[in-house]
Amino acid sequence: MLPPRKHGVLVPGPQAHLMKPAFEKYFLWKMEHGYVQLP
Repeated sequence: MLPPRKHGVLVPGPQAHLMKPAFEKYFLWKMEHGYVQLP
């Protein structure tokens, strides 16, 4: 278990909005090609 965080991470600016669809495309690509290891 991870200890509770004492602060949040907030990234302001347009790059945060671009990272969300980029991460989604990367994660879906990993799922399609079988690069995800689940316990």
